[in-house]
Amino acid sequence: MNAIRPLDPPRHGAWMQTASGYCVDLHAPDLEMLRLTEIATSLSRIARFLGHTHGPCAYSVAQHSCHVADLLADQPLAVRRAGLLHDAHEALIGDLPTPVKQLLGRDLVRGAESAVHIAMFARFGLSAELMDHPLIKQVDLIMLATERRDLMRRSAWAWGELPEPASMPTLEPWAANEAYMEFLNRAERLGLI
Repeated sequence: MNAIRPLDPPRHGAWMQTASGYCVDLHAPDLEMLRLTEIATSLSRIARFLGHTHGPCAYSVAQHSCHVADLLADQPLAVRRAGLLHDAHEALIGDLPTPVKQLLGRDLVRGAESAVHIAMFARFGLSAELMDHPLIKQVDLIMLATERRDLMRRSAWAWGELPEPASMPTLEPWAANEAYMEFLNRAERLGLI
């Protein structure tokens, strides 16, 4: 009997298995077969702010990404796609809030994220230059200000300078299944599926 032997994981141990069983070497990510549904599954279940928001459920990275893409509606298609996928790498490495990045060292975290972020954009035909697009960075900060306004309790410590929140209805966290579907709906409208 010839049994098929599974591939050995990389010796460094830095690899991630997705919900479907797909495995990714985080040092040298090959995302050619990674499906957008796997990204949507993970991002819809990852809570922003480590879950320290109020509301009936966690406010997910998927919902945040949808709002970023929505605020970029008048931009070129590549920018809108990059806006939706600006945090897609977090489906494989998680969402570290800024204070945790500060604790670990922003350069260290950026180095750890970089290969996955670049591979994620390449997987969906986006230029790596779009990862640092200034408009996406600005809209991301606008959403942070909006999330702070709508989802966070009053802080005992100052947050620092943020832009004005978006003029949009008060944010209400979506359930994971709604965030999943909304993320995929936007991806389909943007031609990513």
